[in-house]
Amino acid sequence: MFERPGGLYGGFDDLPIITQTGHFRRMELLDKLEIGDVSNFTCLDFGMGSWGFAPTFPKLHRCARAIGMDISRSALDQTIKIVNENNHGYAKTFTAHQSDGMNIPLPDESVDLLYSGESIEHTRFPWLFLSEAHRVLKPNGQIIITTPNRDPVVYRWVNEEYCTSPEHFWLFNYAEVSAAISEFFDIKEKYGFNLTVGPELDKAFTNRTLAERWSAAFQDQPELSSSLIFRGRKRDNIKHRYSISEIPSSAIKLPKSAKSLDLEFGLKGVLLDSPDKKVTVMRPPSDGVVCRLWCHKWSGHAAIKTATGIDIVDLYTMVPGWRNWKSDRATTSSEEITISHTGQKNVLAENAEVLFFEAFTYKKEPV
Repeated sequence: MFERPGGLYGGFDDLPIITQTGHFRRMELLDKLEIGDVSNFTCLDFGMGSWGFAPTFPKLHRCARAIGMDISRSALDQTIKIVNENNHGYAKTFTAHQSDGMNIPLPDESVDLLYSGESIEHTRFPWLFLSEAHRVLKPNGQIIITTPNRDPVVYRWVNEEYCTSPEHFWLFNYAEVSAAISEFFDIKEKYGFNLTVGPELDKAFTNRTLAERWSAAFQDQPELSSSLIFRGRKRDNIKHRYSISEIPSSAIKLPKSAKSLDLEFGLKGVLLDSPDKKVTVMRPPSDGVVCRLWCHKWSGHAAIKTATGIDIVDLYTMVPGWRNWKSDRATTSSEEITISHTGQKNVLAENAEVLFFEAFTYKKEPV
């Protein structure tokens, strides 16, 4: 996607006015953060993309050593070219590494500040990413996270989600991401800003003055805003880190004559479109499990049955993306999980499909 003529998202001028003003508001809030003097810092920009090192956070350009990471090798190559051409002060020490955040290829306690700009929502299991961020940060090191808020007030009014996307494996609302970050970091600053005015309204909103005012709304009420910024300090009293394990295909039973549907990026999901079609996952002993399903406007309600009961998961979204069912209940023996089609749906949904994609387990490893 980074190699497309328009890049990942097209040209900046092609973006809606509210997205442009929100971008600049994000930069203002990042500049406002009390990160201290970075001139002796080693700074990591995780998920930096193809636009250079920390392009939305110029204060980091004064660091002593700069490290960039992204899942895309193409994005890294483009950023390396930008760094060399612009001859920034950090260019002589700049290094780039490919990573999806599930394993950050750096030594323990080697980074002073980790910046994750609009990237935690792209990671497969954010708790593992935060665990890795904690590992590589020095004592008292800082993490800066910006991420969408799945449930801003203007989307709650119409029962829709914000920022659902095939790229976003794990969207959070304000309370959820605050709790996840707080497992490993003490949150010192938090702000809200806006990149949207509401579902399907952004392109029609063309008044730049009003867009600038709306972008700045909810700075101190981030639970209402569409986008979030956090600054945290590394906690020194954590008791565990995370690891994840695949559930082998032999432990996942698909319905007879299972039908697969194309999702995005070459991925496929198993379609459950009648009550007799079920996916059975044999979960091995673990501290928790995740089942990931596809959601779109044709999705209905999925039933996820475990030894302790049945959860009903609404899979409808206006824009295609992912829905995660996560259980933090630890098991010491294998357990059967059944995912089925209920035939029920959100009133906004056009159908009641259920699409299963994957399942994996996680453990909390003692530190």
